[in-house]
Amino acid sequence: MALLQTYEEERSPHVLALTKLAIKIGNLVHIRNPILAFLRNLFLRYGPLPPLTMLRLGGPLLSTREDSTDSVGRPGWQARVALGTRVDLLDNFLDIGWRVVSRHKVPQMIFNSSQKALVEALKLQFSHVTRGDVEGSFIDIDGEYDAWFRKHDRKLFLERPDNYVFAVMATVEELPGVLDELAERLAAVGWKGLK
Repeated sequence: MALLQTYEEERSPHVLALTKLAIKIGNLVHIRNPILAFLRNLFLRYGPLPPLTMLRLGGPLLSTREDSTDSVGRPGWQARVALGTRVDLLDNFLDIGWRVVSRHKVPQMIFNSSQKALVEALKLQFSHVTRGDVEGSFIDIDGEYDAWFRKHDRKLFLERPDNYVFAVMATVEELPGVLDELAERLAAVGWKGLK
């Protein structure tokens, strides 16, 4: 399976769900019976609206590790952070690509040579987001990252270039194993970034 072929497997549930939703909305909008249209309008004006659901990706480029947070396969978090005097969304500070967003700094010494090679090949970015003022780290302005990390008892997550979460981890020490899994999954879909 080639890397780009994973797109259909990941996105086909989304396309199916959105197509069904579009048909339902079309049927709702095109009601011709005046009584039914009146009832529809009353419901839309005063009735409860169904909650929006964030669709989850499937496919081979997601971790199979246990995820009690239900975050894997969903978009990563976007919150305001500060670095120096600049305040912006974390995404606007970083290049497009693989990234680790962590509550604690990730020491590079925890990686073996093959994991370091993967970090280099993917140009993996490490973003330490904290409530304190730590040199070289992002300050979590509104505490949104901190709240998520505390709520789910997690310390970091690995985000894909499309901003979907590949894996979440309770400890920094889990990251080397996650990188090993990532290397296996990338190789399985034809990625040849590691020689």
